[in-house]
Parts: sequence; structure tokens; C-alpha cells
Amino acid sequence: MSSTYTTGVFLKAMKVLIPLGAYHILRNRRTPFTLLLLASFLAAPLAASLVPEKHAIDRALLLLPMGALIGAFGIDWLLVPRIWFATWAGRAACAGLFVWMAVQFDGFYRDYLTEYPRRASFWFDGNHPGAFEPIVGQHGREDRRLIYLSAGMPRIREHWKLFLLSRGRSDLLTRTVFFNQQDFRLSSVRPGSILLTGADDAVERSFLKMVAVQAVAHITEPDGSPAFTIFERTQANPLYLFDGTYSAQVSLACTPGGAHDACAKLATTVECPSGETISVANGLVIDRCGYLNQAAIGDDGRYASASAGDGIPVTGTFATTGTFVLSGSGAYGGSQYQLTFLVTKRN
Repeated sequence: MSSTYTTGVFLKAMKVLIPLGAYHILRNRRTPFTLLLLASFLAAPLAASLVPEKHAIDRALLLLPMGALIGAFGIDWLLVPRIWFATWAGRAACAGLFVWMAVQFDGFYRDYLTEYPRRASFWFDGNHPGAFEPIVGQHGREDRRLIYLSAGMPRIREHWKLFLLSRGRSDLLTRTVFFNQQDFRLSSVRPGSILLTGADDAVERSFLKMVAVQAVAHITEPDGSPAFTIFERTQANPLYLFDGTYSAQVSLACTPGGAHDACAKLATTVECPSGETISVANGLVIDRCGYLNQAAIGDDGRYASASAGDGIPVTGTFATTGTFVLSGSGAYGGSQYQLTFLVTKRN
């Protein structure tokens, strides 16, 4: 599973050397050690073969040292002294196999240094050095600004710590804040502070809607695809009057469009029942269960967005206290739906 997908576990010349080595062992070099070597080579793939799993060669990598040793016996057989023309033929075959190995390895190594990093970058959670280098470069040892990293990025804590240790900047660990979108308050962030998000994730999409932060750099993968976005806290300091946590009771009414049309039900789960929680952070509505699309609240509390999945428009006005209603109606799948959120401010 860690292969470059351009070659097998053995060089192609081993197709010749391994059979020659096995023949040489059985015919001329038969000892307890060499017989154990052959038996180990043949038994190596058995465990992986017991389970019907594709691409499981990594479970049979005992083949590699055994195959290399058997291949060495194949070279030994080619170089055994014989009559002069047979000796030179064996040496020529051995030299030809070495050239074949070198040519194949050259192709593998060129790909490994050029195209392979582009193909494999996805598996390493993104181009972290490209994102971390400018952040570290902007924060000297005397700079007391905090660095904000979105906790939603995969293994960001481990990647950041490893990078700082490799650069001798472990002092920045104490100045790093890992934030969650629901609990983060930009009003507490010092202007000029740097914030890092993933490209096209929920946090980045939120920040792009805010005047309190601005994107200053877009980090790409080796293949040019977006990886991360670096934001900077601006001097703007809007008031987010409606930030907080809200309880919401969700109901969905449906009128079938025809005799054979079926109404879809609200997609509730144990973790996301009809009674759910909505957070407002930095003026953005964040629905934990995803019934509502993320959208900004106006200065007057006005909210206008749509339901996730079926796209029913939902509007309403947020209040800082008490209970209020967000609702909307629309057609989906041939039926008419009425979606209602009875929302109550918690804190």
C-alpha cells in the first residue's frame, strides 16, 4: 500500500535469477540452510493468502530478503567456471541482467523524485511544510503573537509539533492555539495574528465570509491542488450580538405531489435527533447535525439560507433571548415540504 505503483516488489531480472538460484540450490548447494531458505521463500505468502484481500503484498514482505538471497545463488550459478564459451556466455548473461536492473531502477528512481511526490501527497495530510514555513518565518522568538490552527485538520497537532522540533522552534508550541469553529471567538484574537485552515473546509468557508479576517496566502500541493489557507486577523472588529448556543426543535411536514410520490422523513440519528443544537460563532450559523447550511446572520439578526440536502429555503430572525422560529417551504422529489426550526437561546 506504500508502493509507487510503477514496479513490483522485485526487479524484473529476478524472474531469471530466482529460478536459476532455486535450481542451483537443489542441484549443487543443498544444505540445511539453503533448504530452509527455499522453504521460507515459498511459505512467506501463505499467511497473506488465507484472507481474500487485494494489494496485501505488504503482509508477505519476508519474500524480499529470501528472494534476494536465492537470486544471489542464481548469479553464483551463472559465474560457475565451465568450458570457455559457456563461461563467457554466463558472464555476458550476468552483465546483461545487471544492466537490466540498473535501467529499471533508474526509471523507478526518476519517478520517485518527480511524479511520485505529486501522486502521494494526498496520503500525508497535505503540504504542511509549505503552510508552516511562512508562519514560522513571521514569528521571531521575541514575537508574542499567538498562532491559531484549526483543530479540524487531520493530525494537525502532530504535524505542527514535528515541524517545530525539526526547525528548532519548539518555543512556538506554547504560543499555539488549536481552535474549534463552534467555540472560536475572533473578538479575542489580536489584529495581525495568523490563522491556518484547510482549503475548502468548513472553517475556511466561514472565514471567507468575514471582514474580521482576510486570506493572505493559499498553499497548494505539489500537483497544484489547494491544501491550506493562511488568514490574518484584520483591524475590523464587528459586533457579533447573536453568538452563542441555541436549542432547536426540528419538524418536517410533507404533502405528496402525486398518488405514487413518497415523502422523505427527517434524517434523524441517535447523535442528531430532531431536538438538536445550533451554534452561532462570529456571526455564522453552524448546525452541528447539518440540517441547515452555514450562513451569516445580518446585523439585525436576519438569517436566510437553505436546508442541507434538499435545498429548501429557510429564513427567520435570530433573537438574543427567548424563542423564535426559522422556517421555509419548497418542493423536493415531487413533494412539497414545510421545514420548521423552533429555536431557543441557551447562552
